[in-house]
Amino acid sequence: MWFARREGRLTLGVLSVVLALLSPLPVRAQAQERDPAAAQALFDQARQLVQQGKAREACPKFIESNRLDPGIGTQFNLADCYERSGKLATAWATFLDVASIAHASGQLDREKAAAKRASQLESRLPTLTITMPESNRVEGLEVRRSSIDSAAADPSGSPASPAEMPSTLIGAAQWGTPVPVDPGDYVLTISAPGRTLKQQPITLEERKHATFEVPALVVEEKAVQPPAAVVVAPAAVATPQAAPPKPEPAKEKPAAKSQAHVLPLILAGAGVVGLGMGTVFALKAKSSNDDSKQDCGTPNINVCGPQGLDERNDALRQGNIATASFIAGGAFLASAVIVWRVEAGSKKTSAAQRPSLQPRAAVAPGTAAIYLQGSF
Repeated sequence: MWFARREGRLTLGVLSVVLALLSPLPVRAQAQERDPAAAQALFDQARQLVQQGKAREACPKFIESNRLDPGIGTQFNLADCYERSGKLATAWATFLDVASIAHASGQLDREKAAAKRASQLESRLPTLTITMPESNRVEGLEVRRSSIDSAAADPSGSPASPAEMPSTLIGAAQWGTPVPVDPGDYVLTISAPGRTLKQQPITLEERKHATFEVPALVVEEKAVQPPAAVVVAPAAVATPQAAPPKPEPAKEKPAAKSQAHVLPLILAGAGVVGLGMGTVFALKAKSSNDDSKQDCGTPNINVCGPQGLDERNDALRQGNIATASFIAGGAFLASAVIVWRVEAGSKKTSAAQRPSLQPRAAVAPGTAAIYLQGSF
């Protein structure tokens, strides 16, 4: 069964712009890139490659198409591509994701089709169980799985070493549990601080189960360096020498002209711009959310058509930008007040005692902040 790319777009819940601005939301560094035209072209190319029996070449195009314009149809075709490429566990998990998304959006036919494909794969999945004897547990121990893929070979044809292969961490919560894995050849790497690393090749075959018991790691032997020989030089006969000239007192360098009075104005201007941008994007987000309701079902307004979904995606993106702008604007204004007070309190101090302040910014997933660094 084939699904068209744009059929079955994801639906979103109702967005409240006011609550979004008042509650902590993740701040995205950049708005999600969307390119429906490129996504359609990649989807068509991937379908042609699958029909030509080139599933391995088709899967990356399906992945990129779904990134540029997510859709249930693209994800279903990607799962089918994984199965044709021999990645049975990855295909099984992707079909289950498609079934879950289809169920949430009320597309029962697609949910049944995806769930059926996943069920058909279950009996074919290889599984791997990592066992960890209590006596072999040490602090910081990690178990990683690396796939030996011929595509990782260099131009000379020699395979890549396990250290150069992408690895998957097998966390402690997975130990003792049979975990579905794609068929193929792997290298298990066991490491811990202060212990000798150990690697073990393992092959996982379709419909078979494999078990690996983590061995005890040997403590690393650190090379002991011999103490350096101490050479005692014979005592030199002291000879009278002229007293060294007294160093001239260092000349005081003129204090650099302070430019601190400009910093509060810059920070205040940045704060006003941030608040202005936040207001504009908040109004846009509310407008997009209101427009999306025209394409949503009644009484369940969470089930929307393509136009409504696009508008809700726009509202979510604009709401996140507004949140980031308000946070940054408020931080800049607060910093301007702090710098102004510090500068006003330091006018009576000497140039050598004046505080040196510099603004610093920090951005991380879920937060954005600006702070001052210097000495008082």
